[in-house]
Amino acid sequence: MQIQENKYPIEWQLNARYSFDSIIGQSVLLQQAVQLAKTVAFTDDAVLLLGEKGTGKKLFAQAIHNNSKQLGKPFLQLNCFEHSKEIIESGIFENKTASFNTLIKDKKEISEEIENGTLLLNEIGRMPMQLQFKLLELLADNENKTNKKDALQPYKKIRIIAATDSSLTNDVAEGKFNEELFKMLSKVTIALPTLNERKEDILLLVQEFMWLFSAKMNKKVLYIQDECMHCFENYHWKGNVRELKNIIERAIILAEGNEIQLQHLPIEVQIDNTEYANNSSVYNIVAMERWHIQRVLHYAKGNKAETAKLLNIGLSTLYRKIEEYHLQY
Repeated sequence: MQIQENKYPIEWQLNARYSFDSIIGQSVLLQQAVQLAKTVAFTDDAVLLLGEKGTGKKLFAQAIHNNSKQLGKPFLQLNCFEHSKEIIESGIFENKTASFNTLIKDKKEISEEIENGTLLLNEIGRMPMQLQFKLLELLADNENKTNKKDALQPYKKIRIIAATDSSLTNDVAEGKFNEELFKMLSKVTIALPTLNERKEDILLLVQEFMWLFSAKMNKKVLYIQDECMHCFENYHWKGNVRELKNIIERAIILAEGNEIQLQHLPIEVQIDNTEYANNSSVYNIVAMERWHIQRVLHYAKGNKAETAKLLNIGLSTLYRKIEEYHLQY
């Protein structure tokens, strides 16, 4: 199949990053999440983003920031699992620019403090319990619009967006997460759907990623085999949109012409389709043979003589296998 030509230049795409328009998909679950994010963006409320790894929590957080009163102020992110208690504490609660410099991947110099900006707290469930109490106080300060430490100082507000792929409800029940903090954060909860829950969006995502990586690599890959899309639709996406993006980038790198073909996909994507997964064992030799012959047939574009040569079998044997397995080409 051929994807549509991209009517927007790559510069426009890059400038549009992290807006709500850059969240690709038309599925009901995704659009519900987007609409809720748009609604809460103009408020000062804390937001809790729930979703598996690769579902786009950072993208949602930055879209909220870019459509809020915090636009133009710093957007910073902090991983509560990767950094020490001391770094987290100094970064959030002492509001030191130097501390935040150690948290930003691109190491760009920060000229402003986080005051009136947005702070994304990734893996909020991993935040040490002592700091959870401080974060609860900070959120209460935000709500009360007063600085409890020194009423004479100008009020400093930080918009908190928390994100997690774990169940905070279970963490609260097990005493690992502060219940009051959970209530404060979960007033506005946005659940991001997995890619498996919105497979109708796969074609749009594939098209977007093909545009992006073709432009970046100065290629013009405008076609993708129908068999690839069939594999995508039946694959179980453990890494969600991020996994699909990585697979398309890999395929564009491997593509020598203008088409993504089955052999450009990782082997686990090729074999993890409905027909193959329905077999009782992945070591089912009959299923494996059928799949392999089908794959080579597609590679040879239906040329049976070429297929038999590649498989190192006789042409009559290939015809028998095609009939036996009801293969299409």
